Amino acid sequence: MASNDEFFQRPQAAAVLKHGVLRRYSTVFATMAGTRTGRVVYFDAFAGQGRYDDGSPGSPLLAMRTAATTAGWGRQVECLFAEADPAKAALLGSALAAEAPEGFRYQVWPGDAATHVDRALGVAGNDPMLTFLDPFGTALDYSSLTDKLLRRPSSSPTEVLLNLNLEMVSRIGGILDSGAPRPHDAKTLARLDAFFGDQWWRQVFSDSRGDRGPGSAAQAAQAVAAEFVRRVKAATGFGYFGVPVRRRPGHHPLFLLILFTRVPVAPWRFNDAVSQANADWREHCWRQDLDRTISELSAEPDLFGEWTAQHAQESEHEAWLRQQRELEQQWQDDIGRNLVALAAAKGPDRLLHHVRAVYGTCLGSAREKHVRAAWDARAAAGELAPRDKSVKHLEQAVLALPQA
Repeated sequence: MASNDEFFQRPQAAAVLKHGVLRRYSTVFATMAGTRTGRVVYFDAFAGQGRYDDGSPGSPLLAMRTAATTAGWGRQVECLFAEADPAKAALLGSALAAEAPEGFRYQVWPGDAATHVDRALGVAGNDPMLTFLDPFGTALDYSSLTDKLLRRPSSSPTEVLLNLNLEMVSRIGGILDSGAPRPHDAKTLARLDAFFGDQWWRQVFSDSRGDRGPGSAAQAAQAVAAEFVRRVKAATGFGYFGVPVRRRPGHHPLFLLILFTRVPVAPWRFNDAVSQANADWREHCWRQDLDRTISELSAEPDLFGEWTAQHAQESEHEAWLRQQRELEQQWQDDIGRNLVALAAAKGPDRLLHHVRAVYGTCLGSAREKHVRAAWDARAAAGELAPRDKSVKHLEQAVLALPQA
C-alpha cells in the first residue's frame, strides 16, 4: 500500500492541527478579503479524495463548509480542486456531488497541479484568492509560486497556505551524504531543486547538519525552510508565518505550515486560528494516550478493572484541565513581560506590526484573549497604561507605559 493511501485511512494527529488551521483561517480569509466584491476563490491544488476512509472530512469538504458558513455573511466562495490521481479525483467529485449544498460553486480538475495554476488564476480574475498547497511530496515548482500565485497585483487580495514537508526534506537531504547519487536519487534531488528554485538548499542542508548526530537532519531541514521563506519574501514582498506541525508533543516537526501574506493584520488572525487548532491537537494527543491507558486497565482480569478504568479517566481529565490552566497562565505571564518590554522600547504604538514581539515564544500557542488578559493584569499592576476597551480589534490598540 502506498504511503498516501495509508494516509487516507484516518486523520493523524498532524492532520488535526493542519485541518484545524485550514477550516478556521479559510473562513477568516473569505470574510476579510471578500468585503469588496463578495466573491472569493479557493484553490486546493492537491485536493485528494475528499474524505478519509473512516469518513472524516479532508480539505475539500472543509472548504465546502467554509463556503456554506460564509454564504450567510454575503460571501460567495468558489472552490477549485486539482488532484493528480484520476481515481481520487473521481472519488472527490462523487463526494462533492453527494454533499454539496445548493448554490455551492466548485470545479474538480484531474491532473497535475502545475498544469492548473494558470487556469485557477483565470477563474479568480481580480477577486481574492486563497491557495492551499498540501502535497505528499514536493509542491509546485518555485516559479509557479513566486512568479504566478504570488505575483498577482496588490489590488487582488492573495494568500498562499503551504504545507512544507520537513520530513521529506530531511530524507532527501540525506542522499547528499552518499557521494555520487544513483540515477533515481538524482531525479529525487532534482525535484527538490525545482521546488526550492535552485540547488542552494543542498549547501544549506549540509552546512546545518553539524556533527551528523541524532536529529541533525531534522534541524537541517528547518534551516532550509527558514532560508526558503526568506527567499520567497525577497522575491515577492510577501511576509510569512510558519507553524510547526508535529506528530506528538516534543517530537521534531513533520511539516511547516506556512502562510504567505502581505496584509499586516493577517498574522494576528492566523495566529488565533493556529492557537485554537493547537488546542485541538493537544487534546487529540491526550485522548490517544488516555484511550490506551483505559484499554489497558479495562483488560485487567479482576473485579475492579472497570472501576479502575473509570476512576483513571476522571483523574486524568482533571489533571489535563489543570495542566491547560497552568499553560495559559504561563502564556499570560510571558506575554505580559513582552508587552512591558515592547512599550518601553517603542513608546506609544499600535500592536499591529508587533505580533512576534507580543507573543514571543507563545506565538502559535496563545491567542488574543491571552494578550488582553496579560495587558489588563499589567495595567492593574501599574506597569502599562490601561487598554482602550472600546477598540474592537486588539491589534489596533495603542500600547504605552503608564503616564508619570
